Amino acid sequence: MWTRETVFGSLVYYAFTPLWWGFIFTLDGLSYRFSGGYSLFANRPKTLLISAAVSLGGWFFFEYFALGNWYYPNSTMPELSHSTIVWLYIIAYTTVWPAIFEWYTLLNCFPKLVARYAQGPKLNIPGKPLLYLSFILIFAMVFYSYPLFWVMWIGPLLGFAGLLIALKIQTPFTALANGNWSPMLLMALSTLLNGFFWEVWNYGSAHPAMPMTNPNYWMYDIPYVNVIHIFAEMPLLGYFGYLPFGILAWLIFIWSGKVFGFNTSLLANEKSS
Repeated sequence: MWTRETVFGSLVYYAFTPLWWGFIFTLDGLSYRFSGGYSLFANRPKTLLISAAVSLGGWFFFEYFALGNWYYPNSTMPELSHSTIVWLYIIAYTTVWPAIFEWYTLLNCFPKLVARYAQGPKLNIPGKPLLYLSFILIFAMVFYSYPLFWVMWIGPLLGFAGLLIALKIQTPFTALANGNWSPMLLMALSTLLNGFFWEVWNYGSAHPAMPMTNPNYWMYDIPYVNVIHIFAEMPLLGYFGYLPFGILAWLIFIWSGKVFGFNTSLLANEKSS
């Protein structure tokens, strides 16, 4: 995609998702290596597979309510039919959650990093106020979508967090109440690290613009902060949005586990949940 060398012909148009799953398995292999024998694929393959299914549904939600903050200029490639491009997008949605969770398991391979933020201040956040605030923000966004574009990320995060806390379900906020900030911070960092690869690889796949090789290429139109682009379509300040998104993705996964009855544990030392 980067070199525009289409040695496999039209197969390059279908390469986005296989390339990302290749990267996901690379992260998995690194986790296996540095943990001494644990990874999601090796020890929790069902969890990894389910995370792909949750990713498909979860990212479809964000695409549906994107508010025009990002778009796909290559969605009308003459080489591919509209239905083919739609299926390419849908299949690509399966890579989001697994990539984040693989980064998280990899970062947890380093005990000093995990311990660094494990003894912080205790922060016990009540669930119902978060839930009410979520409803208010999402309701307001319906009428003021431009200035409240950020609510698409923060509103659901507050809502899922509030619901799970109110139901006394284990979440990263549970650890926060015990002074352990590591799960939340490492998940946020995981998403930021993966965001770097998302953005840089996306940018490289369409610069120069011709010939087009990546139908999944995206661009941004983010209110107020759509400036300062460093080898990425994502504006520099936009990277901060990855931090809460990782936590939101985790909360959605935990909520889905409770609704559909599957284990959401990601680490070797976690109890089944």
